[in-house]
Parts: sequence; C-alpha cells; structure tokens
Amino acid sequence: DIEYRELAEENGISNWRRAPALNTDAAFIDDMADMVIEALNEPSLSVTEACVANNVGLVNLDDIKAVSSAGVGGVGAND
Repeated sequence: DIEYRELAEENGISNWRRAPALNTDAAFIDDMADMVIEALNEPSLSVTEACVANNVGLVNLDDIKAVSSAGVGGVGAND
C-alpha cells in the first residue's frame, strides 16, 4: 500500500484511496483456521476417492483426450 501510494502521488494522483481488504474479520479467520485444522485431522483420500466424492465419476473418461493442469473440464482445459 505504501509503494502504491507513493507511485500514485508521484504521478499526480492526489485523491488515492485504498479499499479495505476482504476477509480480514477476526471471526472469519478463526473459522477458516478451524476448518483447516478439521481437514488436517480427517483421513486423507486417494485421488480416486476424492474424484468419486466430487462426482468426477460422472465424467465419461472415454471422451477425455487430455487432462491439462486445469483438470478435467477446468478453466483452460480446452486451450
């Protein structure tokens, strides 16, 4: 923020303002931390188990020509 304020002022922007950051509420952060701890305490899943849990099993794998880093049908999968 300090660097952007300096950059704005150097370029003649006198009414520079910063929007508050999202998700900085202490209760939100505590809830997220609790969810991480809960997830870490759960048994890990294999890739197959995770796919089944996320309904990827509904995808016809014969129709998949390649899987990009975006995953099956993810953003950029057809690039």
